[in-house]
Amino acid sequence: MYYGERKQNMAEGRKAEYKNAIRSRQLIKNAYVALLNEKNVNKITVTDIITRAGISRGTFYAHYADVHDLYCKLENDAIATILRVIEQTGVFNFYESPFPTLESNLRIIEKNKEYYKLLLSSCVGNEFIQKLSDDFATRFVPQLLEHFPICDPEVVRSYICFVASGIRGMIFRWLDGTLDISAVQCAQLMSNMLIGARPEEMQIR
Repeated sequence: MYYGERKQNMAEGRKAEYKNAIRSRQLIKNAYVALLNEKNVNKITVTDIITRAGISRGTFYAHYADVHDLYCKLENDAIATILRVIEQTGVFNFYESPFPTLESNLRIIEKNKEYYKLLLSSCVGNEFIQKLSDDFATRFVPQLLEHFPICDPEVVRSYICFVASGIRGMIFRWLDGTLDISAVQCAQLMSNMLIGARPEEMQIR
Protein backbone atom coordinates (compact mmCIF):
# COMPACT_ATOMS: atom_id res chain seq x y z
CA MET A 1 0.00 0.00 0.00
CA TYR A 2 1.35 3.40 -0.94
CA TYR A 3 1.97 6.03 1.72
CA GLY A 4 -0.76 8.26 0.26
CA GLU A 5 -3.31 5.45 0.52
CA ARG A 6 -2.33 4.70 4.12
CA LYS A 7 -2.65 8.36 5.00
CA GLN A 8 -6.07 8.55 3.37
CA ASN A 9 -7.25 5.41 5.20
CA MET A 10 -6.05 6.85 8.51
CA ALA A 11 -7.87 10.10 7.84
CA GLU A 12 -11.07 8.24 6.96
CA GLY A 13 -10.71 6.15 10.12
CA ARG A 14 -10.38 9.26 12.29
CA LYS A 15 -13.38 10.81 10.54
CA ALA A 16 -15.50 7.71 11.21
CA GLU A 17 -14.35 7.67 14.84
CA TYR A 18 -15.27 11.33 15.21
CA LYS A 19 -18.76 10.72 13.78
CA ASN A 20 -19.26 7.75 16.10
CA ALA A 21 -18.23 9.87 19.10
CA ILE A 22 -20.71 12.58 18.14
CA ARG A 23 -23.46 9.98 17.68
CA SER A 24 -22.68 8.38 21.05
CA ARG A 25 -22.77 11.71 22.88
CA GLN A 26 -26.08 12.56 21.20
CA LEU A 27 -27.60 9.22 22.25
CA ILE A 28 -26.38 9.74 25.82
CA LYS A 29 -27.70 13.31 25.92
CA ASN A 30 -31.12 12.36 24.56
CA ALA A 31 -31.43 9.41 26.95
CA TYR A 32 -30.47 11.49 29.97
CA VAL A 33 -32.84 14.35 29.22
CA ALA A 34 -35.69 11.90 28.57
CA LEU A 35 -35.00 10.30 31.96
CA LEU A 36 -35.10 13.72 33.64
CA ASN A 37 -38.79 13.81 32.78
CA GLU A 38 -39.39 10.42 34.39
CA LYS A 39 -37.16 10.25 37.45
CA ASN A 40 -35.67 12.45 40.14
CA VAL A 41 -32.38 13.85 38.87
CA ASN A 42 -30.50 12.31 41.82
CA LYS A 43 -31.84 8.84 41.07
CA ILE A 44 -30.73 8.56 37.45
CA THR A 45 -27.90 6.05 37.09
CA VAL A 46 -25.40 5.19 34.39
CA THR A 47 -27.28 1.91 33.92
CA ASP A 48 -30.50 3.85 33.28
CA ILE A 49 -28.77 5.99 30.67
CA ILE A 50 -26.97 3.25 28.75
CA THR A 51 -30.09 1.08 28.74
CA ARG A 52 -32.17 3.91 27.30
CA ALA A 53 -29.46 4.94 24.85
CA GLY A 54 -28.67 1.38 23.73
CA ILE A 55 -24.91 1.74 24.24
CA SER A 56 -22.27 0.00 26.31
CA ARG A 57 -21.01 1.15 29.69
CA GLY A 58 -17.57 1.61 28.18
CA THR A 59 -18.97 4.01 25.58
CA PHE A 60 -20.52 6.13 28.33
CA TYR A 61 -17.28 6.29 30.34
CA ALA A 62 -15.32 7.17 27.22
CA HIS A 63 -17.10 10.53 27.31
CA TYR A 64 -18.17 11.18 30.91
CA ALA A 65 -16.81 10.39 34.37
CA ASP A 66 -20.27 9.89 35.89
CA VAL A 67 -23.85 11.17 35.70
CA HIS A 68 -23.01 14.43 37.47
CA ASP A 69 -20.21 15.08 34.99
CA LEU A 70 -22.67 14.47 32.15
CA TYR A 71 -25.19 16.96 33.55
CA CYS A 72 -22.55 19.63 34.17
CA LYS A 73 -21.15 19.31 30.64
CA LEU A 74 -24.59 19.41 29.00
CA GLU A 75 -25.57 22.45 31.04
CA ASN A 76 -22.29 24.26 30.42
CA ASP A 77 -22.35 23.51 26.68
CA ALA A 78 -25.92 24.80 26.29
CA ILE A 79 -25.22 27.96 28.28
CA ALA A 80 -21.92 28.61 26.48
CA THR A 81 -23.69 28.36 23.11
CA ILE A 82 -26.36 30.89 24.12
CA LEU A 83 -23.87 33.34 25.63
CA ARG A 84 -21.58 33.04 22.61
CA VAL A 85 -24.41 34.18 20.34
CA ILE A 86 -25.12 37.13 22.66
CA GLU A 87 -21.44 38.01 22.67
CA GLN A 88 -21.26 37.84 18.87
CA THR A 89 -24.33 40.00 18.32
CA GLY A 90 -23.42 42.33 21.21
CA VAL A 91 -25.07 42.69 24.60
CA PHE A 92 -25.94 46.35 23.93
CA ASN A 93 -27.49 45.38 20.61
CA PHE A 94 -29.55 42.75 22.42
CA TYR A 95 -30.79 45.34 24.89
CA GLU A 96 -31.79 47.79 22.16
CA SER A 97 -32.80 45.33 19.44
CA PRO A 98 -33.08 41.74 20.72
CA PHE A 99 -34.40 40.17 17.50
CA PRO A 100 -31.06 39.09 15.87
CA THR A 101 -29.85 37.40 19.06
CA LEU A 102 -33.19 35.69 19.69
CA GLU A 103 -33.43 34.49 16.09
CA SER A 104 -29.89 33.05 16.15
CA ASN A 105 -30.55 31.17 19.39
CA LEU A 106 -33.93 29.87 18.24
CA ARG A 107 -32.38 28.50 15.06
CA ILE A 108 -29.84 26.63 17.20
CA ILE A 109 -32.64 25.28 19.41
CA GLU A 110 -34.72 24.37 16.35
CA LYS A 111 -32.03 21.92 15.21
CA ASN A 112 -32.59 19.89 18.40
CA LYS A 113 -36.12 20.85 19.42
CA GLU A 114 -36.99 17.67 21.30
CA TYR A 115 -33.87 17.90 23.47
CA TYR A 116 -34.55 21.49 24.53
CA LYS A 117 -38.24 20.77 25.05
CA LEU A 118 -37.39 17.97 27.46
CA LEU A 119 -34.67 20.00 29.17
CA LEU A 120 -36.82 23.06 29.81
CA SER A 121 -39.79 21.00 31.03
CA SER A 122 -37.70 18.74 33.27
CA CYS A 123 -37.08 19.09 37.00
CA VAL A 124 -33.79 20.88 36.23
CA GLY A 125 -35.34 23.40 33.83
CA ASN A 126 -35.57 26.14 36.46
CA GLU A 127 -32.03 25.44 37.63
CA PHE A 128 -30.80 25.70 34.04
CA ILE A 129 -32.46 29.11 33.57
CA GLN A 130 -31.09 30.31 36.91
CA LYS A 131 -27.56 29.22 35.95
CA LEU A 132 -27.95 30.91 32.56
CA SER A 133 -29.10 34.13 34.27
CA ASP A 134 -26.21 33.99 36.75
CA ASP A 135 -23.61 33.39 34.04
CA PHE A 136 -25.12 36.14 31.89
CA ALA A 137 -24.95 38.54 34.84
CA THR A 138 -21.36 37.62 35.64
CA ARG A 139 -20.25 38.19 32.07
CA PHE A 140 -22.34 41.15 30.96
CA VAL A 141 -23.56 43.18 33.96
CA PRO A 142 -20.20 45.00 34.37
CA GLN A 143 -20.41 46.02 30.68
CA LEU A 144 -24.00 47.21 31.07
CA LEU A 145 -23.14 49.22 34.19
CA GLU A 146 -20.29 50.93 32.35
CA HIS A 147 -22.70 51.80 29.57
CA PHE A 148 -25.52 52.83 31.97
CA PRO A 149 -23.65 54.05 35.09
CA ILE A 150 -26.78 55.39 36.82
CA CYS A 151 -28.42 51.95 36.91
CA ASP A 152 -28.75 50.05 40.17
CA PRO A 153 -26.80 46.74 39.77
CA GLU A 154 -29.57 44.79 41.50
CA VAL A 155 -32.15 46.23 39.14
CA VAL A 156 -30.05 45.05 36.19
CA ARG A 157 -29.71 41.54 37.67
CA SER A 158 -33.44 41.41 38.39
CA TYR A 159 -34.17 42.51 34.83
CA ILE A 160 -32.00 39.69 33.49
CA CYS A 161 -33.79 37.13 35.67
CA PHE A 162 -37.19 38.47 34.59
CA VAL A 163 -36.29 38.37 30.89
CA ALA A 164 -34.75 34.88 31.09
CA SER A 165 -37.83 33.43 32.77
CA GLY A 166 -40.16 35.03 30.22
CA ILE A 167 -38.09 33.82 27.29
CA ARG A 168 -38.07 30.30 28.73
CA GLY A 169 -41.87 30.30 28.90
CA MET A 170 -42.23 31.55 25.33
CA ILE A 171 -39.69 29.08 23.97
CA PHE A 172 -41.41 26.19 25.72
CA ARG A 173 -44.79 27.19 24.23
CA TRP A 174 -43.10 27.26 20.83
CA LEU A 175 -41.36 23.91 21.34
CA ASP A 176 -44.48 22.06 22.46
CA GLY A 177 -46.50 23.39 19.52
CA THR A 178 -48.85 25.59 21.57
CA LEU A 179 -47.36 28.55 19.73
CA ASP A 180 -47.45 27.20 16.17
CA ILE A 181 -45.19 29.67 14.41
CA SER A 182 -41.74 29.68 12.82
CA ALA A 183 -38.49 30.40 14.66
CA VAL A 184 -38.32 33.82 13.00
CA GLN A 185 -41.89 34.67 13.99
CA CYS A 186 -41.28 33.53 17.57
CA ALA A 187 -38.11 35.63 17.77
CA GLN A 188 -39.95 38.66 16.41
CA LEU A 189 -42.82 38.23 18.88
CA MET A 190 -40.44 37.98 21.85
CA SER A 191 -38.41 40.92 20.56
CA ASN A 192 -41.55 43.07 20.35
CA MET A 193 -42.48 42.13 23.90
CA LEU A 194 -39.01 42.93 25.23
CA ILE A 195 -38.93 46.39 23.64
CA GLY A 196 -42.31 47.19 25.20
CA ALA A 197 -44.73 46.98 22.30
CA ARG A 198 -48.39 46.89 23.34
CA PRO A 199 -50.35 43.70 22.48
CA GLU A 200 -52.55 45.52 19.96
CA GLU A 201 -49.40 46.69 18.16
CA MET A 202 -48.03 43.16 17.70
CA GLN A 203 -48.78 40.80 14.84
CA ILE A 204 -47.40 37.37 13.95
CA ARG A 205 -46.32 37.37 10.34
